[in-house]
Amino acid sequence: MEEKESVLVKYYYLFAALLGLLVFSGFAFPLVNYHPFSYNAANWTFEDSERIKAGVGVLFGDGVFAWALLYPYILVIAGVVLSVLSKFNKKLLMPAMILYFVAGMHLLLADDLFAFSYAFNSRIPYLEELREYQSEYWFMSEAQIVIDSRLEAGAILSIVFAFVAGVFNASISFSKESVSVRDITETGVLLAIAIVLDIIFHYIPNLPMQVGSISIACLPLMIIALRQGAAKGFLAATLFGLITCIIDGYGLWLYPLDYFVAFSGVAVIGLFKNKIFVEGNDKLTFKIALYILGSSLIAGIIRLLGSGVSSIVNYGYTVSAAILVNLYCLISAVICGVILVVAYKPLAKLNQRFTRN
Repeated sequence: MEEKESVLVKYYYLFAALLGLLVFSGFAFPLVNYHPFSYNAANWTFEDSERIKAGVGVLFGDGVFAWALLYPYILVIAGVVLSVLSKFNKKLLMPAMILYFVAGMHLLLADDLFAFSYAFNSRIPYLEELREYQSEYWFMSEAQIVIDSRLEAGAILSIVFAFVAGVFNASISFSKESVSVRDITETGVLLAIAIVLDIIFHYIPNLPMQVGSISIACLPLMIIALRQGAAKGFLAATLFGLITCIIDGYGLWLYPLDYFVAFSGVAVIGLFKNKIFVEGNDKLTFKIALYILGSSLIAGIIRLLGSGVSSIVNYGYTVSAAILVNLYCLISAVICGVILVVAYKPLAKLNQRFTRN
């Protein structure tokens, strides 16, 4: 028994990657099944259809390109890569763990993600409103609308292995990473402040040609990343994105790009925490300011890319229009960076007063 445990610990990165790869074993079975209605343009009638089982083909354009359902599997691939790389840096186990858990949570919604993708591809989102689109969709000879969809064995198998991989990574990573009650409390308080700020800034009118408001809601998330590192900053940003996605009420199908990818960039500043919070120093230097503003700019660019791609994929924007209407993301990040520079001295003193072990 001791020999087996030593092998498991010694080659933990291979086991973490293998468990992630087992998520794809679900491809051997149907992922979802759905109940469609068919539309016939000749007489403007609907015909009931038998339930259809959809397998891995739907992820790659077999019938309907279910991009929203493909997204969790992309996260798993990233988790597998990070798991392998954790051989060289064990800190990568934590972001890999988060990716596995987030993928598992999204796969729990696989039936809804598929139904959304189906509606998006058919360009007719709601059955009861179909007649209103008769003149707009005159060119369509036929279409199918999903009435309901359910998880099949393939998706369920993928969910199980995604969570197993996440738990395995958690068991290894938390044995290497110190997580104190103070860390959890600090993260919870700053996360709550970020959510409150996000709600408040929603009431500020948008700038011309912007689809969102300029906000400093990411400022507390940046402080988490600076204090506790990129991995925990990434976790806080993931939770923030999930909570604000639910609060905004636009639907979880927007979470992958508009919330997960967009806010994950905040963790970048945590990669430079030892360059920004230098031990025994509370004076702002040009180099420190450059690190703060540079990492904030990178975070803003990542958020701009996430929301920009969402505008292209979900709403049909052109590339130039998607960049233009989401510039508020970049502006918000730069403002947060400027605030960190201005408030550097008190923040540095607080960091020294409450130094993490």
